Formats: sequence, C-alpha cells, structure tokens
Amino acid sequence: MTLHTLPFSASRGHDFKLSVPALDFRPGEIFGLLGPNGAGKSTLLHSLAGHLPESRRAVSWDGVSRAKLGQREWARRVAFVAQDSTAPSDLSIRQFVQLGRVPFTGWLRTTTRTDRYVVDHALEQCGLDSIQHTSIDRLSGGQHQRAKIARALAQEPRALLLDEPTNHLDLAAIRDTVELLRTLASTSVALIVSLHDLDLASVFTDRAAIVNCGSVVAAGPTASVVTPAMIQNHWGVDMIHTSDGSRSRYLLRHDFPPRTSQATEAAQLAGTRDDPPAALRAPIEPLEALT
Repeated sequence: MTLHTLPFSASRGHDFKLSVPALDFRPGEIFGLLGPNGAGKSTLLHSLAGHLPESRRAVSWDGVSRAKLGQREWARRVAFVAQDSTAPSDLSIRQFVQLGRVPFTGWLRTTTRTDRYVVDHALEQCGLDSIQHTSIDRLSGGQHQRAKIARALAQEPRALLLDEPTNHLDLAAIRDTVELLRTLASTSVALIVSLHDLDLASVFTDRAAIVNCGSVVAAGPTASVVTPAMIQNHWGVDMIHTSDGSRSRYLLRHDFPPRTSQATEAAQLAGTRDDPPAALRAPIEPLEALT
C-alpha cells in the first residue's frame, strides 16, 4: 500500500503555482522534500494531505483517490504534522493527543477501550506517557513537537507528513526527533518530511525530491539527488562534501575572514605604533626623589 500522485498543479494564493509529477512514497521509507524557502515544499505537503482541492483527484492511497475516500477515511491513512500549530492551553498532553482519534470517534462520541489503547501507545512511542497529564502550554519545543507527532500517530496512519519537524529545536531535541522518526519508519509507516538541513537530509532520508521555483526538479535516492552541483544550481551556495562510502555529509563553505575581538584589534593597532623614546618609557620617579 502506497501514497501516490498523478501529475497535477496546485496553488496557494494568487502568485504561486506548484507543478507536481507522478510520485510514490513507500512504506518504511523516509522521503525528504528539500528546497529553498518559498520553493513549494509546504504546498506539496498540503497537497499530499488532501488540503488543496486541485490535489484530491491526483493523490491516492493504494489506488483510491482522496476525492473518493473522503476526508475522514483519508485521515485514517494519512496524517499531517504542521510546522506551526497551536493548541488550547487548557488541554493536557493526553487530551491533545486524543484529538487524533476524531477520524474514528467524531467530535461528540465517547472514547472506547480501543481509543484509549491507541492513545496510550502513541504517548509511549513519543516518550510522553510519564508527563501525559501536564498542560500542553508548559512543554518545551522538543516536547511539543513530540506531542504533535503523538497526536498524528493516534490517527493510526500509514503515511505521516511532517513540515520542518526539526525547526527551532536544539541539538538534543533534533536527535530525539530523528530517532523517533527512524523508529516509526521501521514499523512500515511512510514518512514524507520537508527539511532545510541538507546535511541532516543526507544521513536521514532514503529518497528525496528537490523542489524549486514551483517545480519538482529532481527525485530519487538521496545520494544521487543531493549533490554539490544540485546544491549550487538550486541554492546558489557551495558545500564541502565528504563521504564515508555509505553516506554523504555536507558543510557550508564560506569565505568570511576570521573575526577578532576588540581587545585583539586594539593590541594589534598598538603594536604598529612607533615605540616611545626610552626616557618616556622609564617609570616616573616619586616627587620626593627629585627634591
């Protein structure tokens, strides 16, 4: 069972249009969407989530289009984690995650034993079970990201779409989020992730697509798509490329001169001045010694 697209075009606003070729997203695979700001990555994710009318006949799950499945059935298969989302501050983590069961329960139906089990499992997967009764507005950035992923997992999706899941996170939270997503992929969930960090994409994703100027300009295994030439062509920057034989790594190349502190600069300037005469360098004698 796969998430698949036929060629289509979608727009968000009056000034932007995205052209999408046929793509497929496989179970157990992490697929990266890469590209400069404003290239169309978020538009593509929203299209795959079925949020844009133009995509609903072109995007399908196991051969059945989003238009035929309908919103609730689609949400039972495909879950979307937005980059920025807010939650009512009076909700606990558990109540927030439980919102993911709405495609199964509706808004007014009481939860069943199955619903409670699924929420328990999602909280445990994301390492939130011990703090599940904490208010959602008291979480750190990394914890809030895991809560959003847990809510998506409560939908029991087979494809999980994530828009910049490591954005605004510190290094430890990025590591934890990546480890969580790799674990989810091992359970045969298809992950489609938009990223800005090309180095992270090179070691984290299996396949990738580069999106630029409203088009998918390349797609395939990450190592063949993310190359120094492609980065120069579509980001306009040079990257230092290294490889250990199995994975490529990228570091931004720059020509900035090294910075020096103000104290160092003052010392350097002082060293360039002519030394004063020896008589002026001598210590001043006390006044009593001169009388």
